[in-house]
Amino acid sequence: MNASRLMDALEILIHNEDTYRIQDILNELQSHLVNLVNAPQESSHQNQFSDSLKKLNSTLNQMGNGFDPAQISLFKDIGAIQFFSADIPNSISQYAQENPITPAVVRDFVADIIDKRNSYIDRIKNLRNNLVAIGVQSVELEPGSAEIGFVLPRDLFDGQLQLLIKQLGVVNSLIRGFSEFTTGSVQPIAVRQISSSDPLFFFCLDVRIIATIGAAVTWALHTWKQVEEIREIRERSSEIPSFTDSDLKVFDDRIEEVIEAAIKEKVSEIHKESQERTTRTSPEQQTHITWALRTLLALVERGLKVEIRALPSSNRENESDIDPEIESAFEQISENGPELIFPEIEGRPVLDLPAPLNEKEHQKDKSPQARSTTKRTKK
Repeated sequence: MNASRLMDALEILIHNEDTYRIQDILNELQSHLVNLVNAPQESSHQNQFSDSLKKLNSTLNQMGNGFDPAQISLFKDIGAIQFFSADIPNSISQYAQENPITPAVVRDFVADIIDKRNSYIDRIKNLRNNLVAIGVQSVELEPGSAEIGFVLPRDLFDGQLQLLIKQLGVVNSLIRGFSEFTTGSVQPIAVRQISSSDPLFFFCLDVRIIATIGAAVTWALHTWKQVEEIREIRERSSEIPSFTDSDLKVFDDRIEEVIEAAIKEKVSEIHKESQERTTRTSPEQQTHITWALRTLLALVERGLKVEIRALPSSNRENESDIDPEIESAFEQISENGPELIFPEIEGRPVLDLPAPLNEKEHQKDKSPQARSTTKRTKK
């Protein structure tokens, strides 16, 4: 991640700590535990401890519901999850159940959590302040704008610039296809941020295009989940000695049938949407969209991740100025955001990477990165 993305993560964590006051609730819980240690037979102390634990669980769940998958991934990268998740009350509850007659042990357990969490919060606040001091800022969206990021796994380009450029060309073709379908023309693509080590490229686009791509990625994730279920059955069946390659081919054929049917249905849905907007998709556009959907599936299998950031306009004074199509796009992004949870990858991929669109008239791409990256999705 780059410094700006780190700053984004720090600002979100600090803002949520200031808003939900998790450390204060933990201190309150600790206070009730001290009372319980001093007077273990006093039922009111037990009730207060129980109520504080429920409050901690409820508050952490409420805070966690506001995090999107991309933010959670950032928090994992900087070791924040253990201090900002509902695992805290769960672990305290489990520890209390394992030590019902020794509340002092539970008190010490909670004290250790408080100390470690205090230390972590102090570190991220100091880090945020130090980054500000040297001029690092988070990249903020303008109201009424959105951006979309693509994380390209290194297996796709093997650390080689020429192959990275090729994969960026694939991303460009994906965006152009959905752009033309959504707006009727190819819109400019502005580069917003670039991060490593698995390179992440953020692009600023028309919010309607981003909403369309987000919906397509959500479709790809749901479709691939069905494929993975068949693949797992195939893997288990391959361990049965009586199953031949011919028997296993039935599963391979079924996977292709599921993919073809899903793509056909999605293309039909997209075509219907274009008619509702009084526009029509040309045969070339339908070919482009078909290629884009299959490519998305193959890239998701190889570890592609997509992040979307959007900030609706705060100006609601004049309802006549609100564009219903733009409003709908922001709503669609909001609905699809929680669905952008990408699988871990393991093993060899099932799908071939389609040849880049502008090379389809040439022979099928035989390069190693097109067929045999060393990982496969894992649910």
